[in-house]
Amino acid sequence: MTMPDPAPLPILFLKTRSHPTDAYSAYFAAHPSTAPFTPHFVPVLQHTHRNLPTLTTFLSTPAALASISAIIITSQRAAEALGAVLPALPAATAAAIVAHTQVYVVGPTTQAAVLALGFPAAHVRGAEAGNGAALSEVILRDRPAPATARMLFLVGETRRDIIPRKLKGSGVELVEMVVYETITRKGFGGEFRAAVEEVDHGDGRGGWVVVFSPQGAAEAVEALKGRAGWRVAAIGPTTEEALGRQPDVVARRPSAEGLWEAVDAGMRKSMGS
Repeated sequence: MTMPDPAPLPILFLKTRSHPTDAYSAYFAAHPSTAPFTPHFVPVLQHTHRNLPTLTTFLSTPAALASISAIIITSQRAAEALGAVLPALPAATAAAIVAHTQVYVVGPTTQAAVLALGFPAAHVRGAEAGNGAALSEVILRDRPAPATARMLFLVGETRRDIIPRKLKGSGVELVEMVVYETITRKGFGGEFRAAVEEVDHGDGRGGWVVVFSPQGAAEAVEALKGRAGWRVAAIGPTTEEALGRQPDVVARRPSAEGLWEAVDAGMRKSMGS
């Protein structure tokens, strides 16, 4: 007798869906585990650019630009801020920055955002680095201090100090510039509870919630209390620390494939396979 196919399992990504194609949604929809996945999105964060005129002035000043040996970009939002500034620069300056500047990134998502600005793939390093500590090691292997010139680090208003601490401790001078701020969207808690309520079939199978940032993480975990079968996946160690509880799985790499591998392993473990 043929067993029926397992019912789809909801997976809630706590992020804004990327367009035109979201790598996480596409990968999970195409790669079932012990059950197929039905992806859903609940946006958590609201982003606002900051200090773009300051960045424009810096990149437009020949002496300042010549003093920079590389740019460090650790988030898609920082890449978007740079992308907003490039068209405001003299055309020759923007073209030279894109063509010749080394850029260091964390993970494949940030790498993709930088490549979309036109930077050559050969000049973008760090896609394999899953966090700031790992990226710092990549940078120091590439550019031993103190021989390197200073680097421009584009950051959000709220950030950890791992990269500055490691690089400055090794003699690398950084120019840190805040180019965006991030806050939890007003109403996120209610939207998240409504989304869980909508997809929870009440049969004990629950689903998965994937947390991508510290903002909203604890609120999401609190909302899942008392709901059978719901499991939590963290995209990396920084998010894991913000949860206030041990997640069911943590992605070894901050990518769609790395996340799927963690969730798949968690599902097979719970099934005893």
